[in-house]
Amino acid sequence: MTHCSLNSEESLRRFQAGELPESDQQWHRLVPFEAREALGKQEVQRQSVLFEVFTSEREYVSDLEAVKEVSDTNTSAVSIPQFLSLSGLYPAA
Repeated sequence: MTHCSLNSEESLRRFQAGELPESDQQWHRLVPFEAREALGKQEVQRQSVLFEVFTSEREYVSDLEAVKEVSDTNTSAVSIPQFLSLSGLYPAA
């Protein structure tokens, strides 16, 4: 771990705040060794996968927020033409 002096609570706080370097954003780096040892190998793998899913979803939400911000900015600057009547667009049947 890059920040060896950090305890697990501090690492988790920094992860949640988005302040932890990407290289340290892995489940096994945030959980104390004793806790990992108390779990079986299969549970450690399961927790790592769940953490990866959570992290990916968090990044996806962040990407969606960026797209929304850009689209909101762009659409507010665009003038959408107002049609007085749609009857000229569609011939009478």
